[in-house]
Amino acid sequence: RQSSELRKTRKDQLRIERTHGKQHKQLTDKVADLEKGQKAIAAEEQKQLAEMKRTGEETLHTLKTHGKQQQELTERVTAAKEELKEGQKTIIAEEKRHYQELKATGEETHHTLEMVGQRQQEMINGIAELRVGQKEITAEEQKQSDGIMKTGKETVRKVNELIGKV
Repeated sequence: RQSSELRKTRKDQLRIERTHGKQHKQLTDKVADLEKGQKAIAAEEQKQLAEMKRTGEETLHTLKTHGKQQQELTERVTAAKEELKEGQKTIIAEEKRHYQELKATGEETHHTLEMVGQRQQEMINGIAELRVGQKEITAEEQKQSDGIMKTGKETVRKVNELIGKV
């Protein structure tokens, strides 16, 4: 009986060991699968971290480049504004000078026109005086012509009288 119990115990023990072995194998396989999955996850995480790092570096480089370009653009715009201000000052000064020249030219022109007007008036007055003088001369010539005619007629009459006496 003991031997039968021993065999039965031995069978139970073997069955337990087999079951335990299977369970241990399953657990080992599961642990191996988990480790394999964990490694795949860790590799994917490393890959993603590397990608994030690369993207971050690119972004930082882009931002630095953009910042530099923005700074350069701001400096160029500021310099251009200063040049415009200086140019505007020069233009305003030039416009003032040009205005002064135009004003002086206008004043000279006005003075010249006044002088021309005055000379014209003097010429008109002179022409009027010449006309009056011409009329006087014409009247004097007429008077002289009338006198010459009278004298000529008188001379002809006297000559005829003298001829008649002869």
